[in-house]
Amino acid sequence: MKLMGQLRDIVLENNLLLKEMKDKLQVPLSSTLKTGTPLLPCYPANTFEELDDLIKREEMLIGLQSVGECTLSRTVIVMMKMLMTRPLAMKFSMTGLGDKRLPTKVKFDNSPACLLIERALSLNPGFSHEPRSAVKAAIRRALKGATDWDGHRGRRQFYDCMSNVAASNSGEEVQNAISGNQDSSLNVTHSTEIVLDPGPSLQKDFPSI
Repeated sequence: MKLMGQLRDIVLENNLLLKEMKDKLQVPLSSTLKTGTPLLPCYPANTFEELDDLIKREEMLIGLQSVGECTLSRTVIVMMKMLMTRPLAMKFSMTGLGDKRLPTKVKFDNSPACLLIERALSLNPGFSHEPRSAVKAAIRRALKGATDWDGHRGRRQFYDCMSNVAASNSGEEVQNAISGNQDSSLNVTHSTEIVLDPGPSLQKDFPSI
């Protein structure tokens, strides 16, 4: 019952995320900017080349600094999603190192995109007081969590939960099988208990002492 409750919560969270994404897609970005010049069609960037072109646009800074979520971490995540898609973000890490501390990704720290986010936050009245170390930490967390963007967190939790359900059911089946085998073994032991009697043909006469 606990696992079914977790599944229900995950489905509800996914529905809310889909509704939020749908609402955002219905509002063009140009309507949130203070300039009449629309952004390039490559918003958000799908490639490194598109990202380089996007961060050079003045209206991109205006759009980023207008983001005002309730926390610094959430604000940075929204900014990151404005700049790049999930597949592109997953190619970056703050240091350029992957999960095993190997240089398998592109270094984001002090890159033009990273500096643009830092500048946009410094121009945002709600986060201009944040120390650079806190901003760097928020960017690092956003990159690390890029794998969960666009509803993938809910999917991952759903599959993890389903795996737990399968493992739980499998464990019960194995336990039942073990218990059944133990019962069968006991039955076999009782049923095959034999009292050996050599019989008169195998008895030998020994002289009495």
